[in-house]
Amino acid sequence: MIRIPSWLGCFVATAAIGCGGGAPLPGGWAGPDRPASAPAPDREKEIRAKLGKPISFDFPNMPLRDCLGFFQDLAGVTIVLDASAGPAAERKITLKADGMKTSNALNWVLRQGGLRAEVWGEGLLVTGGEAVKPPAFYLSLEGAPDGIRKKLEKPVSFVFQDVPLNEVLDFFRQFTEVPISLDESAAKAGESKVSLKMDGMGMKISNALAWFFRQVGVRGEWRDGALRVMSPGK
Repeated sequence: MIRIPSWLGCFVATAAIGCGGGAPLPGGWAGPDRPASAPAPDREKEIRAKLGKPISFDFPNMPLRDCLGFFQDLAGVTIVLDASAGPAAERKITLKADGMKTSNALNWVLRQGGLRAEVWGEGLLVTGGEAVKPPAFYLSLEGAPDGIRKKLEKPVSFVFQDVPLNEVLDFFRQFTEVPISLDESAAKAGESKVSLKMDGMGMKISNALAWFFRQVGVRGEWRDGALRVMSPGK
């Protein structure tokens, strides 16, 4: 189910829980405070508006992964399918809707796969139910010079579909001129393929990197004059 915090309003799964009295939202979001992974106000408003729009579709035995791709393209909201989704990503979905709210449609699809989604950074992260750490866990710029921080705060638009992490890092090295190194502990992850699409308003480069690192289970940290990508235990 879609796990949307209370500060995004009551437009999620309204058919099931209504909008009154501060009822708990799907996924058991714990309280009204803005979490560390909350998007900026402009992005928050955009996500809320897009997930509240009506949508029509017919999924005849379509893989869940492809359903999410359809929602992403039509609604214009970044949706990332985490590795923890496992085989559920390929589960076949049969669902037809005419004028259904996008958030409710996503709920129906994710329920069939036993998955959930939550707002994470500047989009939706679909997982198999495990606890999700905030973006700051996957990318820490503590100790980085102000010049480096400014370069990584710039918005960027891109489309990466099944691209090895190594190639993604090469792109950001050239685009930002920030030194990025892949630690030996993350060498295998560098060969793993990642996917992410961001257009329209764009996404901060630092947040984009956090999304990629989350997909393959690594983290980035500023050390010894470079952004080092390593396994979480390093």
